[in-house]
Amino acid sequence: MMRKALQRYGAALGAGALRGIHGSAGAALEHELEPAATKKKLGLSVVFLFLPCVATFGLGTWQVKRRDWKAELLDYKRKRLEQDPVPLALAMVDDTSSSSNGESALEYRRVVCDGVYDEEKSIFIGPRMKQLFGSSQRGYYLVTPLLPASSSDMQPAVLVNRGWVPAAWREDFEKGVVTPTLDERFHQDKIKTGTWWRTWWKGKPTMEISPAKGAVTVCGVVRKSENPSMFVPLNVPEQGQWFYFDVPAMLKAVGLPENSPYIEAVGSSPGTDDKITFPVPKEIEDFVRTSLMPNDHLTYAFTWYTLSAATTYMAFKRIREKPVKPLKNFR
Repeated sequence: MMRKALQRYGAALGAGALRGIHGSAGAALEHELEPAATKKKLGLSVVFLFLPCVATFGLGTWQVKRRDWKAELLDYKRKRLEQDPVPLALAMVDDTSSSSNGESALEYRRVVCDGVYDEEKSIFIGPRMKQLFGSSQRGYYLVTPLLPASSSDMQPAVLVNRGWVPAAWREDFEKGVVTPTLDERFHQDKIKTGTWWRTWWKGKPTMEISPAKGAVTVCGVVRKSENPSMFVPLNVPEQGQWFYFDVPAMLKAVGLPENSPYIEAVGSSPGTDDKITFPVPKEIEDFVRTSLMPNDHLTYAFTWYTLSAATTYMAFKRIREKPVKPLKNFR
């Protein structure tokens, strides 16, 4: 009896020792496998955590470069616009001889040209809003071919943006009125909109039409086609619908050669609001004014760099946190 009891006790000790050995081996193997899995998870976490940091830093750097590019572009425009105006024919000869691309070399150069407006082929670009009479007014830019006054004139035909006109001008033009008349409703409605007009205006605002009969002299800035945003509708030349400046298409529509220059007339400010002369040409400052000025790009860059710093801090904080190991069930 005693012998059998000792045999059973020895077998139990052997089994316990074997389980202990197997348990230790399993724990050691599990301990060796855990770092590999942890490293793999940590690598993916680092990628996803630092991806916003890199992206926002790149956007900030891009805004800084955009700011430098915008500042250089505006300086280039100002230097060109500060030059004295020259005859268009002379400017075309000089710039064509000094550049492989004569058309682009002329841009933002002030020129003077003479000729006669072909009123019947006018184009209205818009609608465009303009601040007049104390509020935003709806109107269009009037673009008209300027033909040489005589056959001996060395100056080529020019497409001229004469300036902003009220919407009533286009309505009259569509009715067959070549030289539109001033619509009294344009300013009468504005006088009736509020009592403040009686305080600020001693008399009724007056408007005049800039005479365009016979030969005229135009001082303007050479420009190229406009780059519309994705929200601007496409032009429909067949229906007379023009929403943005497309120089090749406009030249084709009015029958001018494809290499004809396009200029935008410039003038001083409209003056006092009690007397406006239409068309209202652009001012020099309009050519160096953009929707985003260089300082705006710096503001955007500061915002992106701030986001990059914040996301970097959160990423490092998340990585340094010690993972909590789950509790194991003991038997």
